[in-house]
Amino acid sequence: MVYPTDRVGAVKYDAKRGQVELTKGYPEEKFLWNVDFHPTPIRKRNWDWYTYAAIWFGMAFIVPSWSLASVGLSFGLGTFDSILLVFLGNAIVLVPMIIQSHGGARYGIPEPVLTRTRWGGVYGAIFPSWIRAIIGAGWWGGIETYIMTEAAVGIYAILAHKLSVIESYVAQGNASPYTLSLAFPQVFWTTFAAIILLQVALLYFSPVPEAQPALKWFARLAAPLVLLGFVILWYNFMSYPTGTSGRYSRSSPR
Repeated sequence: MVYPTDRVGAVKYDAKRGQVELTKGYPEEKFLWNVDFHPTPIRKRNWDWYTYAAIWFGMAFIVPSWSLASVGLSFGLGTFDSILLVFLGNAIVLVPMIIQSHGGARYGIPEPVLTRTRWGGVYGAIFPSWIRAIIGAGWWGGIETYIMTEAAVGIYAILAHKLSVIESYVAQGNASPYTLSLAFPQVFWTTFAAIILLQVALLYFSPVPEAQPALKWFARLAAPLVLLGFVILWYNFMSYPTGTSGRYSRSSPR
């Protein structure tokens, strides 16, 4: 296929930053271009190393990661070994993430557009994009939101001195991922809906062509708070003497 010469002229290369941008839109190409897919202008690509590091840190040191560490304890691994394995897993995943994100950082394009280089210009990219969308919606709108709600309601139970309610469910043999939702249904599902709305608002105010400003600043501010929470959790966890009631012990062989 021969492309018009004006499209070559619409591509601008910044040798100093090593980045490329598209200076013109193509509304006539409705299957290839729209405002949301248009590459982010170079002047708006203001994410520095700390922003990228903050996003990775926020994804690595989250409640699901702490839950994964507890799986290691249940298999008889020590506290340090369990946390180290979770860290190594996130560090290994970081490598393909950097490789994958290089194209987006260099050309300013989102993942659905970058996918076209591997699956085809229009129709080939639809299939993997829908797969990512379905999996992402299930993880973000379901699993991860549910876990965040569990954490928030757990904090509520501690601050409101209602741990006895949870303990009564556990004593009845109802210890499961649904325990908190059964013990505090109104608080749980209200929090669940609120978290979804907050995430939708964050994404709404983070358009890709504008370099996702809300997401950028949220990640930069959240990373230190996540680190602080991790340190506090670690300190309190390690403060319990070995063998304390079998629940918070450093090693609980089964």
